[in-house]
Amino acid sequence: GSGTASIVATYASLGLSATQSVQVTYVPTRLTHRYHFANGNANDTVGNANGRLVGHAAIRNGQLVIPNTTSAAPATDYLQLPSGILTNSVNGIGPNHIDPAMTVEAWATIYPNQYTWGNLFDFGNQDAGGASEYDIHVSVHSSDNATIAGISDSDNANVDYQYMDLGSGSSLDGSTNIHIAAVFD
Repeated sequence: GSGTASIVATYASLGLSATQSVQVTYVPTRLTHRYHFANGNANDTVGNANGRLVGHAAIRNGQLVIPNTTSAAPATDYLQLPSGILTNSVNGIGPNHIDPAMTVEAWATIYPNQYTWGNLFDFGNQDAGGASEYDIHVSVHSSDNATIAGISDSDNANVDYQYMDLGSGSSLDGSTNIHIAAVFD
């Protein structure tokens, strides 16, 4: 909870000790949106940000199926979530000037032979030139056959791009019933 706390560091063999008081700010976590597909639809079961199936995306046996059988960019089959679904402030802009973290969790089966830059999820915009902007994503198959989680806070997603690359050969192609949790902070 909120309040103050003292951090004490002691090096007993040298007889040294230091104390620092810090202000603790409690920011509660909360589940904002949830899509479980068990009802045969893409409705948000916690909030009111219902999704829309695009292209050949479908719900079968309580699972979202996104075939993406072509390498078209952007993808032609996906679940479209409403604009503004992410309301966390960026760079201290927003309520209370706090930079909150966001976690995206998914349970997925990734079919083999994914196309390059096939994303499990991708939140952001597309500028007038077609480039990604203000983007967070998890790519299950990057150009070097890796899994990458990335974030960009600029108009061109390739500028100010920060990412975690799990390394060449770490793609999730062919992975079955996996749990993925990506934290953006």
